[in-house]
Amino acid sequence: MNLNQILLIGRAGTDPEMRYTPSGTPVTNFRLAVSNNRRDANGEWTEDTEWFTVTAWERQAESVN
Repeated sequence: MNLNQILLIGRAGTDPEMRYTPSGTPVTNFRLAVSNNRRDANGEWTEDTEWFTVTAWERQAESVN
């Protein structure tokens, strides 16, 4: 199995929601807004924001919540 990792730096857009799987494993979901400031074709600063759904499992799920 191949795993990819990314580092996202942004602001939480929703409160974390923790639940447990039927086997008792904690899972937390939240939305993260990541903004990128750049100059457009006219030299003006613009901000683009992308939204990500983040899912954390086990100890990370408990830590995030």
